[in-house]
Amino acid sequence: MQSKEYTANGVWVCPADVGAVFVQGQGGGGGGGGGDIGYGGSVAGGGGGASGALNYAPTPVTAGTSYDIIIGGGGAGGGAGQSGGRGGTTAFGNLVVFPGGAGGGPGYYATYPMAGHGGTGIQLQLRGDGGGIPGLPGAAGASYLANPGGAGGTGGGPNMVCGGGGGGASLIGAGAAGGSGNGGAGESATALGAGGGGGAGLGGRGGNGAPGVLRVYW
Repeated sequence: MQSKEYTANGVWVCPADVGAVFVQGQGGGGGGGGGDIGYGGSVAGGGGGASGALNYAPTPVTAGTSYDIIIGGGGAGGGAGQSGGRGGTTAFGNLVVFPGGAGGGPGYYATYPMAGHGGTGIQLQLRGDGGGIPGLPGAAGASYLANPGGAGGTGGGPNMVCGGGGGGASLIGAGAAGGSGNGGAGESATALGAGGGGGAGLGGRGGNGAPGVLRVYW
């Protein structure tokens, strides 16, 4: 069996003797939500959701045909009080599509400080988890197979700041960590397909999601 991995846009040309392929893909990871200041303290941003990753059954292809490969970009981290951006879609021609993960929600408040929610991927295991309640760390992102979710950012401090939530892991990479309290920014994801970490309180910015990836097997 042969295979080719794409981490940037490209073209796959079907060989003369191939009638079907297996396609494995990952959309871009969602960006982490930014921190914000709530009533009586600060509130962390949610972690970025990693995008879905699926192995497909054989996909019919036509010998000699060129198939465009589109790799979804990572979602941008949200600024203070803003949600992170959704990751871009990865696609194999018009035959197979892998949507990106949702960005983490921002820290926010109503009558009492509330933590930002985590973004969600195609599969529950790929979600990013939310920021902590005031004074506590953010939650770690969800793990997937052997890849760990991003660690939650640390909380505490005189203003009861809380850490950002970690990004969800992907099929092939770990999630990024949430930012610490007192305005720490969330980490950006570097592993392919992983979600970004959430921003911490006091206006910290969320981390960016990682770009997607696509592999063709024939």
